[in-house]
Amino acid sequence: MMSAASGTSANRGGQSDRRLHLGLPASLEKEPDMSDLEFNDTPLIIDTCRELGATRQQAAYILATAFWETNRQMRPVEEAYWLSDDWRKKNLRYYPWHGRGYVQLTWERNYIHAGKELDLDLTTDPTVVMQPDISAKILVNGSLEGWFTGRKIGDYINSAQCDYRNARRVINGTDKAASIAALAHEFDAALAGVGYAGEEPIEMGRPVLRFNARGVVVAEMQTSLADLGYFSGRIDGHFGALTRAALLAFQADQGLDTDAVAGPMVWAALETAEPRPTREVTQAEIDEASGTAKDARMTERVGDLLGVGGAATLVSQMGAASETLGAAAGALERLSAVVTQNWPVVLLCAGCLFGWLALRALGFTTRKRRLRDAREHRSLSR
Repeated sequence: MMSAASGTSANRGGQSDRRLHLGLPASLEKEPDMSDLEFNDTPLIIDTCRELGATRQQAAYILATAFWETNRQMRPVEEAYWLSDDWRKKNLRYYPWHGRGYVQLTWERNYIHAGKELDLDLTTDPTVVMQPDISAKILVNGSLEGWFTGRKIGDYINSAQCDYRNARRVINGTDKAASIAALAHEFDAALAGVGYAGEEPIEMGRPVLRFNARGVVVAEMQTSLADLGYFSGRIDGHFGALTRAALLAFQADQGLDTDAVAGPMVWAALETAEPRPTREVTQAEIDEASGTAKDARMTERVGDLLGVGGAATLVSQMGAASETLGAAAGALERLSAVVTQNWPVVLLCAGCLFGWLALRALGFTTRKRRLRDAREHRSLSR
């Protein structure tokens, strides 16, 4: 199995975007035309999907992956293909096992693994990965069998669901998941138009979820809402108040009916929605709007009272000791006298001062967390 850290260049923390310039032009992101299934090596990838038994929607996602990872070329590309081989040799520590193909295969151990799976020698001359038929088998077999991250495309696109957004985890977590999901929908329509054969998954097999629902599917919805910046609670599979608030906000932003019900339209929107941008909000605004922040301010005030009380008591005790020892006695002598003669009071004062510091720190960190939540559009129900 190829780990997410070393399986493909796309798997190493989003490196594919920096190395392969895989961002699409703005015009293409808005209106991608996936109807030309004869473009470059697209027919080869489709034939390989058919041969290996990929369903239509699995094939659509595989095509979307190749389209993204090859920068729209639909031909095998080499990592940093716009630079020279000398540059790759000097700058890529895994050279000559750098990224190649429709989905970037990197590191020698992964070339060895893919070669064993395909019964091919990919190590004597690693450039053979650039051959379209071999690259297509790596792309399709790797996606179906989970070579790249341990996740298989069938985990997300099967007879019960078609989750184009989370299918990105087969290659690289959720990096650019929404953009690639949108491409997959376009490829799916194109494949349906040419009668791609194969057992088709249910278009939207998830159940309708309502308030107080429980289960794994609720946890999936919470995870998607959290990834998009709407949900900040614990992923517990319970459709509670925080989940409801997050869903309502998501529905409002997506122009859906704000009924707090997760039906087919919500599930479809969760696949393609982009994360919310950071809000501009000040600490003063959060202190006014958030009940938790108001409680934190009260906590700080209680701490201040404890601190003032403890300090005042300690000063008064030192004053009493000053009268006993005489005005000329040093501060250290007065403090020693206070500790010796009134140690229970001194201990109480120390506890008050410690409580002041602890409550101040608790209030401050709580308010900062609520500020962060607000900037990330997370729930402020408390």
